[in-house]
Amino acid sequence: MQHPELINRVTKFSKIWKLNIMLLVSIMVVGTFAVSYAGTTTAATNNKICGARVALVLDRSSSIGVDRFSGSRAQSVANINAIKSGANSFVDALIGKDSYTDVYTFASVAERVNTGGWFNVKDQTAANWQKLGIGGLKFKQGADSSSENAYWDGLPAGNEGLTNWEGALNLVGSTRQDPFPTHLVIFTDGNPTTNQIDVKNAIANGSKLLDETQPQDINPAINSAKFLRGIGIKVIPIAVGSEANVNMANLQAIAGAGNPVYRSASYSGLTASFQQAASNICQPPVTTLCYYSSSCCYYSSSCCYYSSSCCYYSSSCCYYSSSCCYYSSSCCYYSSSCCYYSSSCYCSWSPNNS
Repeated sequence: MQHPELINRVTKFSKIWKLNIMLLVSIMVVGTFAVSYAGTTTAATNNKICGARVALVLDRSSSIGVDRFSGSRAQSVANINAIKSGANSFVDALIGKDSYTDVYTFASVAERVNTGGWFNVKDQTAANWQKLGIGGLKFKQGADSSSENAYWDGLPAGNEGLTNWEGALNLVGSTRQDPFPTHLVIFTDGNPTTNQIDVKNAIANGSKLLDETQPQDINPAINSAKFLRGIGIKVIPIAVGSEANVNMANLQAIAGAGNPVYRSASYSGLTASFQQAASNICQPPVTTLCYYSSSCCYYSSSCCYYSSSCCYYSSSCCYYSSSCCYYSSSCCYYSSSCCYYSSSCYCSWSPNNS
């Protein structure tokens, strides 16, 4: 015969265990969600949002890798490695699902490195493929400019290592029209020393190019850059060298008034210049915390623009964002400027109530 009290105790004990198990499972689920959410938010905050079509144009003239200009073979190799390293860091900084690159090089003659259409650097694997192309770039080397005929450009060794800004800019404009780039980043180690007309003549009749900077080398390049800017391409120059060797006024003319120009005094600082240029192209992300944390509204004025809920959490948002005047009637009390922005605000002295 079963004891009624014993059965009752066992039943209660069983119910308690079931309740404890349910609570444990609930805690595990919530904990997993919290970790997953935190991880997602951290990733979104640490990664930049980049969506751009960038033509990266690299100078490979004689003054970079030829020993007579660099000072030694070791320095020539270091210069080339610094350019490739800087360009690779630039590609890494552009990674994003809507980011695309195309790579060009130039000396006397410009050349497109990538084949096919725009290269989508959507993730690190894709970026590594683009970097592989950059790593394989050939630069003119040797004791002097005549030591090596390095490029398939129709020019003899002594003619092929000049600096043709105009040719580089023109090639991007003529080959990247599907669609045009949003940005053109051009790296150079000095002023232009030739132009398209002189190069074409040299290829056609074998004439020698004059390796020095003249107005006919600078002005056509400035006009080419102006045309590209006119169709919506932002031109960002990056230069390496002392102020004596790099004419900042010419670079600013290429970029356009008020636009950034980056210069490193030495090759050791070149990667930083490339990363600065990338930062100008890629903007920090909008953190999802703007939507979930009222404290963000106080610490980040940008949250006021991205999250209407901040208009309720933070009166300061009423000053940062006129859109808050529409989202939150309380802003009418916090910010008198809302009386101008929103007809929904009632202010006795507002033009909306006159």
